[in-house]
Amino acid sequence: MRYGWLILGFLGCNGEKGDEDTDPGDTDVATDTDGGVNSCPPGDFAAACAGTLEGTFEGDLSGPISGFLDGNGFAAITFETSQGNVASSGCALEDGTFNAGEQGIEVTGTYDYATCTGLGTWLDNIMEIDGTWQISTVGM
Repeated sequence: MRYGWLILGFLGCNGEKGDEDTDPGDTDVATDTDGGVNSCPPGDFAAACAGTLEGTFEGDLSGPISGFLDGNGFAAITFETSQGNVASSGCALEDGTFNAGEQGIEVTGTYDYATCTGLGTWLDNIMEIDGTWQISTVGM
């Protein structure tokens, strides 16, 4: 069995604090001075799937996933491994696109707002390990 750290960061909303976008009618995403995104695009498209997320990731590393999804598609997720937990946050876009990439990690997939489920693959280019992931909103 191989042990290592799986570091995931969903591209889109990375939790960085930046300039606040205070116009509620504005549909663009606020960015800080170095280009980091601090919020998901406004809209209530994810409201039907909002709630507690549960799932798993498997492959060279495996474990449970827990977290939440809000009505704007913002997801805060924790990947639990035998080496410790890795927290990540990002946006599941309205079209279902779910992409990430940080420090040699690539996470790709989709989130289906009709079924409140997501799935995809992860790849660690540094450790040369990979696998799959899946999540769903509890009770949906």
